[in-house]
Amino acid sequence: MTTAIKEPKYRRQFTDALNKYVNMGNYKYAVYTDKIYEAIFKEKAKEYKKILKLKEKEKLRETLYVEVLDLIASFEVGLAYELKKESEKIGVKLHPHEVDQIFSIFAKHPSHSPLVDKARIKMDSRDLHFRDAFHKKLEHYIQAVPKEDFDRLIGEQSMDFDKQLEQAKDVFKRLRDSE
Repeated sequence: MTTAIKEPKYRRQFTDALNKYVNMGNYKYAVYTDKIYEAIFKEKAKEYKKILKLKEKEKLRETLYVEVLDLIASFEVGLAYELKKESEKIGVKLHPHEVDQIFSIFAKHPSHSPLVDKARIKMDSRDLHFRDAFHKKLEHYIQAVPKEDFDRLIGEQSMDFDKQLEQAKDVFKRLRDSE
């Protein structure tokens, strides 16, 4: 099963951890989601939506490339794990300064660097070529988009959206029924 399909479950692990282990109002979800986006994209969610010219109701996550979703999911489940571990260690919910410290250490971990660089290259290059969207903060990541990407995303090999939905229908039904 791809990350795009499992992504809501990964997201839920993160939001559940924020709810259970962080002593902060409901704005914590937006704050720490933005911190993840800034660590990966160097942009907050609203900035990225503006660059893509998305409407208010459009969901940014639904526009992201699979490789970027993989990295976001990795950050979310990793941070959920770290929040749980630290909260259980000290026996109380974490305060924002403690969460910020955990986040800072986690985001700077060198194991993320290759994946962050790869996601930035793909996102920035594809957004520029396919969406005419320019990320000023990531401009040095722009590279030529491989021919295979053009073929897959806009060429003859690309699938009709209705066909993609039909193929994913059974998977979505099984996911819904498993909850």
